[in-house]
Amino acid sequence: METGRNFDPVALADFYGIKIERSTTQSNSAWYQPTHTIHLPHGLDRAAERTAITYALGWAVLAEPSTDAVIDWSAQYLLPDRDLQALSEVSADWNLWARALDVDHDFLTAYLSTIDYQKQRLQ
Repeated sequence: METGRNFDPVALADFYGIKIERSTTQSNSAWYQPTHTIHLPHGLDRAAERTAITYALGWAVLAEPSTDAVIDWSAQYLLPDRDLQALSEVSADWNLWARALDVDHDFLTAYLSTIDYQKQRLQ
């Protein structure tokens, strides 16, 4: 499966048998275990939608999900190390990184702020 900008979270949801539905009444994305469905609000741009689906998938598939675990799980698909390394060599601008990787800036910031990522950078 592709990672980074070419990662297709809808294909991964299909693989896990998870439906994706858009909601006119919901303002946040959410995983609903009883119906095996991810609900997304209408009007998300491509980066926000890719990020929201992947993040919700993390809550769906991890045996013991926590916010940090879901961020790390999602990052393996959305933010591959090779891409982060390449971007870090040309710019320190995380806004540019988010656009280049086609991910939500808040998600990128959350991941890059994690202790695990900071440790990895020091190695």
